[in-house]
Amino acid sequence: MTSFQAVATVGQIPEGRGIAVEVGGRRIAIFHVDGGYRAVEAGCSRHQAPLEKGAVEDETLYCPWHGAGFDLDTGVCSAFPDEVSGKLIDTKVEGDSILVAV
Repeated sequence: MTSFQAVATVGQIPEGRGIAVEVGGRRIAIFHVDGGYRAVEAGCSRHQAPLEKGAVEDETLYCPWHGAGFDLDTGVCSAFPDEVSGKLIDTKVEGDSILVAV
């Protein structure tokens, strides 16, 4: 069974933006997208760019350093479509808390 940890509160992350948090020794970027929340490992898989600083548009996260787009539903990067480049992390909301899988 997957366990979850509260890392932020609803309203803390503006729509279309992200924040980085530390969970169990990992940096995770959490994004508020279309009224919900998505989480990925916070470092770009190629050069460890801080993904929480990337722009989000239509459920695609754009790397702040290279502009490559990561699909926030699949983790696939537009620059490398044959591989999953972004490690997605399950999220859920309970009450006012945003939780991520640990």
